[in-house]
Amino acid sequence: MMTLYTAPFFEELPSISPACLELETWLRMAKLSYNKVIVTAQSFELAPKGNIYFIDYPVKIVGDAFLIIEMLKQTEAIDLDASLNATERAISLAFRRMFKENTVFLTRIVELP
Repeated sequence: MMTLYTAPFFEELPSISPACLELETWLRMAKLSYNKVIVTAQSFELAPKGNIYFIDYPVKIVGDAFLIIEMLKQTEAIDLDASLNATERAISLAFRRMFKENTVFLTRIVELP
């Protein structure tokens, strides 16, 4: 069983971190089972990339949402974009990157409680 280490939730959001939201949403859409653990000072020491979010996969600990998703796509043979053509894949990638860049910037300038 995979363990997802993530930032704490905020009101109705499963996490205050956009990257954690992306990763957890992908895991749910891929229908992969995982245990969710809120990162503590002790568990943060395990983080391979120094990010709040990482997974403890049966073989290794992996950090960075993009790397985690790419690894799971290969090891679990999951492609959530399988039904998209080349143009739709490009648009999907553009929207994901635009959303991620803008929300990361937003969380840096807005102080969350």
